[in-house]
Amino acid sequence: MPIVIMLALSILLAWLVVFLRRKSDELSQNFFGWLFLLLFAYETIAASPYLLYIFRFHGDWSLSYFLSPENFPLITTKPLLLSAAIVLLGYIVLIISYGYSRLTALSGHTVMLQLPWILSLAALATGIVLYRDRLLYVASFNDFWNGSGTLLHLSPVSWAFGGVVLFFILTICLSFKLK
Repeated sequence: MPIVIMLALSILLAWLVVFLRRKSDELSQNFFGWLFLLLFAYETIAASPYLLYIFRFHGDWSLSYFLSPENFPLITTKPLLLSAAIVLLGYIVLIISYGYSRLTALSGHTVMLQLPWILSLAALATGIVLYRDRLLYVASFNDFWNGSGTLLHLSPVSWAFGGVVLFFILTICLSFKLK
């Protein structure tokens, strides 16, 4: 679920930057403008390192304890390969959501422009409501199912997520400064 949350945040950020700058000339001139570079920088500086960190050191938690390492040994034997796949997925999701948001903003479809934020907030809310226990406790697969684990706010995972949120806010603020 943390991976789904990070992907939903990327969708939300791409939509928010496009929505806030939908009447600017920068958005209509070219796809690979300053706004795209700003989103790419967010993904490179904040989201990708966080995804690498949680998947490398807390792989069971990042997958919300859905996959047992006994049944899927690739989780513990090749975490770097899976981390790279998740990071690549993050970039793909960001590019697709930026392209979709940009296309709908330029075409003037206001109803279709709202779709990314509705879907991302629905994914966030669903994940938090349905799997709150799996988000609150950071542990290995067996420790979680045995009832022991570290609360999220006591773990470095939450501190690193605070940095991601700060970069999220900084990206939105910088999108206003771009001409």
